[in-house]
Amino acid sequence: MVHLDNLDERDLLIEMDPATFHFTDHYRDHPIVLARIATVDPVWLKAALDRRWRRVAPKRLVKQHPRLTGTGSGA
Repeated sequence: MVHLDNLDERDLLIEMDPATFHFTDHYRDHPIVLARIATVDPVWLKAALDRRWRRVAPKRLVKQHPRLTGTGSGA
């Protein structure tokens, strides 16, 4: 499960790769996409999780982890 910025982003991911991305009725009104772990691109997944973490983490922690850029290039 990945929390996205908006429903349009979710719909685009599903349209581009329906074998990997989907959602259930429970998440219909939320910007959340479910991803099949066997087929999701690990670089995309890391970047999406990094972005979400930076958005919700306390600013103090974000500053302590500058390599988490949300681009998939940090470690």
